[in-house]
Amino acid sequence: MQEKLKDNWKTLSLLVGILIITGYLTYSYTTSRGIFSGLSDDLKMIDPDVASPYTDINGEIIELVSFKGKPLIINSWASWIPFSQSELLLLSEVKKKKGESVEILAINRMESLSTMKAYLAFIGTPEGLVVIADQSDHFYKAVEGYAMPETLFYNRDGILVGHKRGVLSNDELQEYVELILR
Repeated sequence: MQEKLKDNWKTLSLLVGILIITGYLTYSYTTSRGIFSGLSDDLKMIDPDVASPYTDINGEIIELVSFKGKPLIINSWASWIPFSQSELLLLSEVKKKKGESVEILAINRMESLSTMKAYLAFIGTPEGLVVIADQSDHFYKAVEGYAMPETLFYNRDGILVGHKRGVLSNDELQEYVELILR
């Protein structure tokens, strides 16, 4: 009788372990792909409505969905975040190395165009980045941001394959870039 209980306990423990691992893998896979992140697999999900569009540094309207079809990095930044300077320059280096194979968007959080321009003039405007103003903070809210800066990585199909909350190291950036270029 005791032997049978031990066997049943082992079987039950094994099944619980398998369920936990399966649940974790399912959660990890689906959230990294954006299914439960609120972003889905389409860049339209993070485009704001027409009442408060994104604009470039010159005030021209920018639609994020227009960047679909190419690996894409989107970084949320602001002049008041100490790490923004180093990340913008790091992203600029990646753009110089990878060229047209990747698009990099730098979306500013709720600052005026004049503040953005003054900050970029101070740090040296990062080459190759598409600098975007988001004065309504739509992007940061859409990605449920909570740790500035936030950086998202999309493959050429527009599927979210990585979301780094907080400061991005060079090593992490290189790993994400290789992931989206596959």
